[in-house]
Amino acid sequence: MKIVLFANTDWYLYNFRLPLIKSLISQGNQVVVIAPEGYYSKKIENEGIKVVCLRFKRTQTNIFNELGLVLELVRIFFKIKPDLIHVFTLRVVFHAAVAALLTRSKLIASITGLGSSFISKKPLSLLIRFISMILFSILFSSKNRKIITQNKDDCKIILKYTIVPKSNIAIIRGSGVDRKFFKAKLCQELNPTSYKILMVSRILKDKGVIDFVKSSSYFVGQKNVSFFHVGGFDYGNPESLTKELLDKFKKYSNVTFIGHRDNVQNIMLESTVLVLPSLREGFPKTIMEAMSCKLPVITYDSTGCRDSILHGKNGFIIPKSRPDLIAKYLKIILRNTEIRKRMSKSAYFYSKNNYRADLIDKLTINLYKKMIADVKS
Repeated sequence: MKIVLFANTDWYLYNFRLPLIKSLISQGNQVVVIAPEGYYSKKIENEGIKVVCLRFKRTQTNIFNELGLVLELVRIFFKIKPDLIHVFTLRVVFHAAVAALLTRSKLIASITGLGSSFISKKPLSLLIRFISMILFSILFSSKNRKIITQNKDDCKIILKYTIVPKSNIAIIRGSGVDRKFFKAKLCQELNPTSYKILMVSRILKDKGVIDFVKSSSYFVGQKNVSFFHVGGFDYGNPESLTKELLDKFKKYSNVTFIGHRDNVQNIMLESTVLVLPSLREGFPKTIMEAMSCKLPVITYDSTGCRDSILHGKNGFIIPKSRPDLIAKYLKIILRNTEIRKRMSKSAYFYSKNNYRADLIDKLTINLYKKMIADVKS
């Protein structure tokens, strides 16, 4: 098979889909990656993978930029003549779908979360939601189109508000965790007198960064508990926090902001608990990776997050926008050695049995094969 993988950033394809690409190539498939040129384009090429770089800028949303992307994709699809196109992230799903329609190409769209417009009740967000459902109905109702959602909530929304048939939708939970994350010693014990609380995310409002900062204020003065945030600003995202606003909250907390890191495994191995107070996710990779490093998880009862852990077994699911409850359940984990050890062990094995990238990639590749076979029949 000749497979095209397309996303709105090279960062996404490198950090989330590299194991899938390698698996496809190892099975004798030809893979072409399409993304705007960036720092990770060269890293992908260094893996021996062909990369086609776009001139598209995701921060520009004028009509000429959007039409330009569709026309450029049409040109590329005609040139490559792929057996299947797999597009990731809602930002470029409809562009790829239109280009695939014009070139008569088979297409799978992975919805890695329906995005902040499905949280907000602002008029613009409601309009975006309405238009999105119409476009899904128009572009994804034929048999040579498939949608992959990462959680049950997003699947229900698409089925409820569009005419996309149920047979055109599959649920595959995220992109999985690379095998290297499971090489940590299972018997590893952290210093029981010093605790590190970790959050990994972009610095966005809907990721719950402010709630994480607020929760740390309940531990001010406790020198044996420290809070760390890993991840950078994303100024091209409308939900991005400004440095000035973040600095105001930091004055009343003890969170250390480390910034972006390519490999967070070492940081996770030195941590005690992962906190992800996100308001909406597709299926959070940071939770899957943290669990593979034996971290119990505290997360909100929100789309994507609630599906990723087992409440009371490998973490706690709490109501949204409650930093006080984050602090409460952190204290339960930190003060009770048996609960902490039990949750750590449960997290590791649950991730190993459910979130390994090879398991997720097998489901994805089987969907490729089934779709191609069904369209031919």
